[in-house]
Amino acid sequence: MINDCSMKNSLDFLISPYTRERFFQDYFEQRHLHIKADDPERFNHILSAATLEHIVSSQKLTLPNTRMAHKDSDLDANQLTLEGTNIIDLNRVIEKYSEGATLILSQLQDRVETLKSLCNTLTADFGQRFQTNIYCTPGNSSQGFTIHHDTHDVFILQIEGSKDWKIYESPIELAIKDQGFKQELHQPGAVIDEFTMNPGDLLYIPRGLMHAAKTSNKRSIHITTGFMGFTWQDFMIDKINKISQEHLDLRRGFQPDFWNNPQQYEAVYKRILGILGQPQELQSGLNHLYQHSLNRFRVSTLNPIAQAEAIHHLNLDTQLVVEENSMSFVEQISDTELSITLYNKEVTLPAALMPVIEFITETKSFQLKDLPLLDDAGKINLAQTLLKAGMLRSKTLGQERATEVLNGFATSL
Repeated sequence: MINDCSMKNSLDFLISPYTRERFFQDYFEQRHLHIKADDPERFNHILSAATLEHIVSSQKLTLPNTRMAHKDSDLDANQLTLEGTNIIDLNRVIEKYSEGATLILSQLQDRVETLKSLCNTLTADFGQRFQTNIYCTPGNSSQGFTIHHDTHDVFILQIEGSKDWKIYESPIELAIKDQGFKQELHQPGAVIDEFTMNPGDLLYIPRGLMHAAKTSNKRSIHITTGFMGFTWQDFMIDKINKISQEHLDLRRGFQPDFWNNPQQYEAVYKRILGILGQPQELQSGLNHLYQHSLNRFRVSTLNPIAQAEAIHHLNLDTQLVVEENSMSFVEQISDTELSITLYNKEVTLPAALMPVIEFITETKSFQLKDLPLLDDAGKINLAQTLLKAGMLRSKTLGQERATEVLNGFATSL
């Protein structure tokens, strides 16, 4: 039985009883996978119907992260908002929902801790950016979107109710961003699978695969979490942009006579291909892309009050832990410096500290006094730096002090 919260958000948990080896070998970027669940509450720790209802009724919903759709069309914003604002009018939501429109809440991982944890954990699993959309569709065969394909891979987690799905033969395999669905261009082929998604079920759909879904006689709530994946196309564009700063040939312009005699530039072209094909450029480009994905889009789940308190109350007996999914990349960048990239920032430290950083990442939980190779002052200084960066958190002092601060603040109100 899986009890750890991060494990219950991981790919292994979502696709159980399938293994990740089988998933990547037989399904990823190839075909859909529907997994029926024995437990209808399997995903309730991530988002329950009650939690969603509380969010809709108690929080201010705004454009563009709240919208409604009915049979392929997003409803006009003016039909949903209070006049002259981007604030959603809940009375209009009620009206449109009762007429069969689907309510869609985007980027809810920025508000809901469990959704944020889901995205962060899957981002660490895939090395790709994850985000969420929540779909609430009324019953009676309502349909938010007809047959279409997406340009990103998605996992669908059924929370409440059921939906009848159809999967179709598709004209575009692994559609990229510039190949978004257009009804006049993209016609579905034959139906290749039909099934019903019930609470606790999971569905994986690779980008480009055409699909459609309808509710039964009861409302349906599901989470769609997907990743805006980096492809080899993205890699080459990113790589050329990066190495153009280092190689003059890639910054040269075309001479006026190029169009009349392009053969004379064959040597330049081969030289550029040689630059792109260098093994060190491949590794450098992959590292840059990996850092970009994990650090730009992952969101820290740390309590800022607890972190600030922990920084100011460190002692050698403080128990520290590596923050879950916090660290993405460590490298020695010179003879004298190493770099740690976390979230969207970089920490530079003396290269001599590499054994200490390795101890931290391998041990994961330790007392500050146990750090090797440093005197007491050095241990305190390093811990403060890594607490500020979000790589470490205090297992005891920070959380206790944060509670005291919040209780004191509440008492003063």
